[in-house]
Amino acid sequence: MCECKEFDKWRQGTIQEAPFKTMEIIQSKPKDWCHLVRCLSCGQLWQVDEWDKYQQGIAIKFLGDKDTWETISDREIRKEIMIANHNGISEKECQWFGCKNKALGNMVFCVDHAYQSGIRE
Repeated sequence: MCECKEFDKWRQGTIQEAPFKTMEIIQSKPKDWCHLVRCLSCGQLWQVDEWDKYQQGIAIKFLGDKDTWETISDREIRKEIMIANHNGISEKECQWFGCKNKALGNMVFCVDHAYQSGIRE
């Protein structure tokens, strides 16, 4: 029995972890270190990160079709995830030179500069 319907629109996980390691790989984006996989039980598509020893992987429910996956950006949902994972937005100003945005809750950078620096969780 699959768990896809129980999961929210994203969850932590990588292609090497259950339940994603048993799903069918449809396509890969090597430069973005992620894969489009399909649940063999229900057919739900997921964008799943490759394992990375420096960051938690993210799996995002993909509601489009496989032909549009490579053209869709995951930037905004990854930023939402970062905000959730870093206790929201603080009242402190981002420490990036010249930036006036508010920093993430437990970081010194705003979500845009954290993302730009390579943080994805």
